[in-house]
Amino acid sequence: MRLWLLIAILFVFGCENIDGDLHDQVSFRVQESPRRLNPVGSVPVYNRKIDYSNVDAVTLAPPFQLGTEAADRGKKLYSIYCLVCHGKTGEADTKVAGKLDVTPFDLTELTDSTDGEIFWKILASDSIMTKYRNELTDKEAWEITAYVRKLQEAK
Repeated sequence: MRLWLLIAILFVFGCENIDGDLHDQVSFRVQESPRRLNPVGSVPVYNRKIDYSNVDAVTLAPPFQLGTEAADRGKKLYSIYCLVCHGKTGEADTKVAGKLDVTPFDLTELTDSTDGEIFWKILASDSIMTKYRNELTDKEAWEITAYVRKLQEAK
C-alpha cells in the first residue's frame, strides 16, 4: 500500500514543471510565423522612424526633388489619408470637414509654409490633425507635400 502511495506522490510531483522553460516561451498559433523578440539592449537600425515632434519644421528640407513624379505618387496617398477632411481641391470643403469641431486647414492657403512645415504637419503635428507617423514613411510624407504644392499651384 505504501508503495502505491509513494508512486502516486512521485507521479503527481514528477509532472510539475519546476524550471518553467516549457511554460514561459514565446508561443504562436497554427500558420502564424513565430514572433521574434529583439535581444535585450539591441538598437533598431532598419526601418527606424525619426520622431520629428521636437524638430524645427522650418529647417526640414526634402531629400529629393518635389517634382511631378513625386506629386503623382503623393496624389494616391493624399486620396487615402487626406481627402476625407481636406477634399479633392485641398480647400477643406467636405461633409466630414463641416461636421468637425475645428475646420481643417485649407491647404491651398498654406503658401507661406515651407515644405518642411507641411511635412512636419503630416507626421508630427501637435495640432488637432492626426499624426501619420506610424502610417507613412518619410518618403511618402514628402510625396504628399509635393501634391499639396501642386494643389496650391492649381488654385
